[in-house]
Amino acid sequence: MKQTSGSSLSRRRFLSLTGLGGVGLASGWHLLAPSGAAGGANKVTAKLSHFFPTTTPFHTAAQKLAELAAQKSGGALDIQVFPAGQLGDDKAQFEQVRLGGVQMALGSSGILAQTVPAFDVFEAPYLFDDHNHFAKVIRSPIRQELSERIIKAAGVRVAALGFGGFRNVFTKKPVGSLADMKGLRIRTPEIPVYVETFKALGASPTPLPYLEVYLALQQGTIDGAENPLSSGTDQKWPEVVKFVALTRHQATGQSFQVNERWYQGLSPDLRKAIDESCLEASEYLGTLMVERDAKFETVLKQAGVTIAAMEMEPLRKAVAEVPKKFEAKWGDLYQKIRGMK
Repeated sequence: MKQTSGSSLSRRRFLSLTGLGGVGLASGWHLLAPSGAAGGANKVTAKLSHFFPTTTPFHTAAQKLAELAAQKSGGALDIQVFPAGQLGDDKAQFEQVRLGGVQMALGSSGILAQTVPAFDVFEAPYLFDDHNHFAKVIRSPIRQELSERIIKAAGVRVAALGFGGFRNVFTKKPVGSLADMKGLRIRTPEIPVYVETFKALGASPTPLPYLEVYLALQQGTIDGAENPLSSGTDQKWPEVVKFVALTRHQATGQSFQVNERWYQGLSPDLRKAIDESCLEASEYLGTLMVERDAKFETVLKQAGVTIAAMEMEPLRKAVAEVPKKFEAKWGDLYQKIRGMK
């Protein structure tokens, strides 16, 4: 397993790394196609992109996936990890996986909803009770069914979903109750269910790309942003905001994405190695996030952040109608997931 540095790339270097220099995007996948099966003489090299800092559990999980793939394939799979947005942000790297210039990516589950709208059911407010509930669902036929839909729509396999922690609200002024949320400009991902959730909470949701949030907070363009405690801290938000409200309003899902054409070009043994490695890496990520978020209240307090424990029932009532707005695309998925506790 190899890891590249976190520095930014020139256009020429980017094209070289993604295997797209001198060829069309749609044909770039074959440059790293396998020339041997597990146990054969030739290695299969693949690129795995993610946009998270190298200090995060997401990067650790990506490295774990690469290590597992090498072990399970007897060294036949060489997964090269490109961290920190070197190959693009969440949206850009999904497009690279779709086109085949990048074989694998670790990104949000919400980004998949832009191709298969039902995928944002995982972002529904107060859908999951805890990490164990999330883990049960991602091993169920629900995840497999949605993966089949996105394979057909975009040629991308969702080999696993990983638990990325429960989301809370970082703000520039104190928030201790539902009433305090009214009118606050809160950054959300560019995903409708997030926007509707924060409208229901009385805030003014402001979608922004993830990597632009720090500057927006610093300049006062927004009043706050939401993220798991550790993820917001990794992005250095406590340098520019000093309040956190423990809303736990949504669980973050991270998707392990694989280009389907590349995947089907592998031998059965190597496909099995990819499947098992993605699933085990996703479970490893969940364990890391549960352990890490449990520590971060203390970390934030030491950084001078004031943390407010929120009363959950008013928040749940405020967003109770949000899932109904998405019934047309979710069908009965929301009810099925709630019933799997």
